Amino acid sequence: MNLTELIIGYVLAVMLLSTAVVFSDNSDAINRGRAGMLCSDIRYVKNCAVSGRSGYKLRFFNDKDGYGYKIRDFNSTKKTVYFPKGIKSRYRKSEIEFRESGSCPDAGTVYIEGPGDINRTITITPPTGRILLKEEK
Repeated sequence: MNLTELIIGYVLAVMLLSTAVVFSDNSDAINRGRAGMLCSDIRYVKNCAVSGRSGYKLRFFNDKDGYGYKIRDFNSTKKTVYFPKGIKSRYRKSEIEFRESGSCPDAGTVYIEGPGDINRTITITPPTGRILLKEEK
């Protein structure tokens, strides 16, 4: 075996070992990503209200395409997000909005249900409007 064959064999071995193949179910990672995105969008709506741009609301919906939410400014839709199949969200009202002080008059907990054994909740505290994402088994 000469040096060229040794180098080519080494390069092929490194290339094969460096490729990552995922054989597991990634539904929990997708659920975690959507929960984080929803939490960030709720914070965005709060920051818009605090900065004086009132009228921003996050509205949950369930239509023929599935569960999701929209960020709306008065009558125009700024962003629409659909959850992947199998992921649902529950909130006691259909929309979330904040006051200019940052408080949320309809504060509560958003439950994110999906495949897997981890439940995710987004809690909005009433007096301060604090937004907290939790994961529980």
